[in-house]
Amino acid sequence: MGRRAIKFIIFPVAFLLFFSCGKKMTEREIFDKAQKLQSENKFKKSAKLYEKLLKDYPESKHYPSSLFMLGFLYANNIKDYDKARKYYEEFLKKFPNHELADDVEFELKNLGKPISEIDNLIKENEKNQKNNPLLQLLGASKSVSYTHLRAH
Repeated sequence: MGRRAIKFIIFPVAFLLFFSCGKKMTEREIFDKAQKLQSENKFKKSAKLYEKLLKDYPESKHYPSSLFMLGFLYANNIKDYDKARKYYEEFLKKFPNHELADDVEFELKNLGKPISEIDNLIKENEKNQKNNPLLQLLGASKSVSYTHLRAH
């Protein structure tokens, strides 16, 4: 291959690399890409993007959701329970009153348990709520959680 042909290949490639590397993804682009990768079962790549969002955009409106998703991915898909616990505990420390805080507490209590055991716990909880005189007195449906009642 001649010098001229090599120039036609190298310069366009170098140009593309130079300009594509310089563009910083927005917080929304990172969040959307992480969700897309998650839906494609590319959990480790998804987690890396959520981590990037936390690092690059600590004031992002997507920060709480990204933190939750990191805990969820590490607990339920990647099976790294230490990392899951780290992200869940960070979530509760930073966002104790967030709407996902109850879910995080549930996830922490059941970290590493098989899904069948968790399903049994949920069914037992619903049964207990159905037979709970306090809930009957309040007229609460079986879908009301004890955690929800404690918060009010």
